[in-house]
Amino acid sequence: MKKTFSFLAILAMCFCFSAATAKADGGTDPVLYYTLTGGPTDAPITMTFALPVNPDMSDPDNYDNGTGFQVDPINLVINGTPTDNDCLYFYSLFAGGAFQDFNGNVNLMNPLGSNVMLYSGPESDPTMLLINGPITLTDYDTGTETYTLNVSTVPAPEPVSLMLLASGIVALGLMRKYRTA
Repeated sequence: MKKTFSFLAILAMCFCFSAATAKADGGTDPVLYYTLTGGPTDAPITMTFALPVNPDMSDPDNYDNGTGFQVDPINLVINGTPTDNDCLYFYSLFAGGAFQDFNGNVNLMNPLGSNVMLYSGPESDPTMLLINGPITLTDYDTGTETYTLNVSTVPAPEPVSLMLLASGIVALGLMRKYRTA
């Protein structure tokens, strides 16, 4: 009877921990993480940045309906070096369908015939899309250099999940100890 009570107490504790929620980023809007690789063979680039799923477009100067919108400031990491206060401009499919940064590192478009969009909705209220698998983008200026863009959601490890796992392992250990005694 005592073993059953101990097991139920541990199980109840696990349920209490699992009912709590944890939010690692502290915001209400989910974040998408972008990794861009490729470019010229003599100077390849690796660029990373993060964007909220719904970027703030409260400034009407930051969007042009039908053409695109800009997100600024944005912190890019290019070949391992952070760049502060850059700006990204995302283009509609009509205008090339990709993006460029204003510091001149990349100016990309979808390859001809591609209809992959990086966002949906009007430019005044865009929703960034989670794209399954990598997509290929082409340099707008040369048309020959290609880049690979990956978009993902990177879940932060939740302390509640780790506590639940640890509680389960402890419970199994206690059950085994009392069963063999």
